[in-house]
Amino acid sequence: MKPVYVPNYYESFRCISSECRHSCCIGWEIDVDGEALARYDGVQGSLGERLRASIDREAEPPCFVLDERERCPFLNERGLCDLITELGEESLCHICADHPRFRNVQADRVELGLGLCCEAAAKLILSQAEPFAVVELSPDLAAQERFAKEDCRELDASAAELMEWREALISVLRDRSVPLSDRIRHILYRSDINLTESCTDTFRSFAHIASLLRGMERLDSSWDAYLDALEALPGDPIEELDGEEDETYGHLIGYFLYRYMTADATDWPDAKRTRTAFAILCTVIIHALHRATGGEGLDSLCEVARIFSSEIEYSEENLEILMGEAEDAVF
Repeated sequence: MKPVYVPNYYESFRCISSECRHSCCIGWEIDVDGEALARYDGVQGSLGERLRASIDREAEPPCFVLDERERCPFLNERGLCDLITELGEESLCHICADHPRFRNVQADRVELGLGLCCEAAAKLILSQAEPFAVVELSPDLAAQERFAKEDCRELDASAAELMEWREALISVLRDRSVPLSDRIRHILYRSDINLTESCTDTFRSFAHIASLLRGMERLDSSWDAYLDALEALPGDPIEELDGEEDETYGHLIGYFLYRYMTADATDWPDAKRTRTAFAILCTVIIHALHRATGGEGLDSLCEVARIFSSEIEYSEENLEILMGEAEDAVF
């Protein structure tokens, strides 16, 4: 069985359910996996009839049919899930049971994490007193992870080297005896990234970043207001982050390194530099958006991180564009 690794805050996550201001049951396409579909076909009574009437089986994959307000048909007016209240949490389909978790299944391990698009997860990630760290999940909990049951194999040399590199960068981030700005400079230096000589405007111009984001797939109309504010922001993006000593931005860099610098990232020409630049770029953008919108404190930063994640991380097209932009900036 494969060992399972998680961020050090992972086990503290709890869904805030009806208190959530941005429910994952509203506005998101909810796929129904084959196991759940088979379970739902066996549910009797009026709930079973509701289930079968609420699933689009012609879609690929099958999915719940959202109502006119783009709400899941089982999200009641109290903000609770009728499936959970009537059948228990074990009745949920994979995507509902997992969210906001993400997983990276690698040859030698499974890595789980929490996505910033969830407001409760964002607050947990950014409010940690301890530095970001990756820890092994206890065997009892790891045994519940379905992908851990796959055979464990050794990483090939390039993948193993990349994971060692990520560990080294996270170790740099964890050393709070050094100012955060110096740790960021050290990470860039170790990665042979000189952003002051970048051949693109990606790290140098707020207007360029806003234009880039504006050309991407749009998921939330409120994103426009953020981009308008960003476009008008004076200053230099990388210099602004370079002067930042708030440890929440160290948590952000750790999050993006962990989520995207994985063993299967070796398909990029130089995954070390590209994924490092991507982690810094995402943090630069969130930092700039927070400043542009006049945000102060943890709550407003969490909201900026949440909408950034929702717009970028949950669109494969947008992720690819931003990753390519990071690659162009360092080559």
